[in-house]
Amino acid sequence: MIKKALYLIASIIAIIFTVGYFRYNPTVNYANKIPVSADKIIRINLRELEFCAIKSFIKHPFSFFENTNTSRSKEKKLTLLNCVTIPSDVFFFSCPGNLKNTWISSRVQIKNKQKLEQFFNQQQALKNQYKNNTYYTHNNSTYLVQENELIVLLSKDKVAVEAVLNSVVNTEEFLPESHNLIKELKKEDAVLTAVTKKEGSIQLYIEDRKLKADGTLGEYEELFLSYNAISTSNAIINVSGKLNPHKTIALLDKQQQDKLKKLTTLSLDSLANFWNGEVNITVASLEKKQDTIITYEYDDDFNKIEKKQLQTSSIPVSATMLKGERMYDYLLEKEVVKQVEEEMILTINPFFKTTVKKIPDGIVLHSGNYKESSILKREMNEVKFKATVDVEKLQQVYTFKNKFLTSLKKGIVSIKSDNKFSAEIEFKNNSKGVAFELLSLVN
Repeated sequence: MIKKALYLIASIIAIIFTVGYFRYNPTVNYANKIPVSADKIIRINLRELEFCAIKSFIKHPFSFFENTNTSRSKEKKLTLLNCVTIPSDVFFFSCPGNLKNTWISSRVQIKNKQKLEQFFNQQQALKNQYKNNTYYTHNNSTYLVQENELIVLLSKDKVAVEAVLNSVVNTEEFLPESHNLIKELKKEDAVLTAVTKKEGSIQLYIEDRKLKADGTLGEYEELFLSYNAISTSNAIINVSGKLNPHKTIALLDKQQQDKLKKLTTLSLDSLANFWNGEVNITVASLEKKQDTIITYEYDDDFNKIEKKQLQTSSIPVSATMLKGERMYDYLLEKEVVKQVEEEMILTINPFFKTTVKKIPDGIVLHSGNYKESSILKREMNEVKFKATVDVEKLQQVYTFKNKFLTSLKKGIVSIKSDNKFSAEIEFKNNSKGVAFELLSLVN
């Protein structure tokens, strides 16, 4: 214990002196970083992320000594951060046209080319050559190596490396520091800042065990219609708002829409004509249900033997309201809703029983033993959309394999009438803090 205390004191003193200079000299070089063709830009402030990690260490030092033996026993893998010189800031940008779905990073200095090659081999990245340029591809990432510099390309589609080189990487025209987009990026206390030419912006901040975001919707303003969202105080999940039906469905590509149609027999385009966009979802709790599963086996004499087994499943105690005057009739016509004995049942949910109730201007879906009186609701005048999820309560029933998800406590997203939004993710008290949790995603 004394060793740990001495190590802790020495660590804090070293950290304060080491970081002091960088914290109070926050000069960021924006020259020759962003080409003039960029219409979306993200700045990741690694210096601020580092500072938040240090603050978290000083506030909660002993949480970092837990499970040290297990972490040491694990074989350490090489990460990209081991191979490059970590800058104070990294920029990502995208350009219109055939590069609109590709995010291109600013140049990062390579610290060790041999280690970088080992990292690519470890990732089983494919090595390619275009003219005098070497690049590596792995899943949705492309790594472009130019002499002693590395450029990272991120895209869900195949990256057009030739187009990136010709129109972006080798350009000599960059946005000046006086440009409005560059000015908006200069938020020194924001860990991440994203801006677009269409006036949308996002700033990400860290406050100990909370990750906060605020900004404006920009091009997504038309997605959320005017509405007074309903807030619930004791639900596990709550979603309330009014969406533009056609623009919401347009967020799914044709392939995704076709898959849903095969599963549900519903055309989403047709559904948008019957749904006015209003939605209120409340998951009050999760109840466990036990079912008896009967199977049969045969003995050596081919006698049939019945075997019973109890199976436990978790059912959401929930209510979902969807508005649209003719929605109920449309779902009946498509046989998505059918009468089973004395109840109207939603047939496209194979996981648990969902009943359907017709109301004058829409439908309400119920599952589990839902009681309206158990939920405290209130209408919010200045908020047109709100979504909350209590991750900690969900984990009492479901097990998450993802380490990042297991460290979460709850999340909130709200959009005001003026199209400004805010979001907050809170981490559990036993986590090492937001900064370290985010850094663990990289490592």
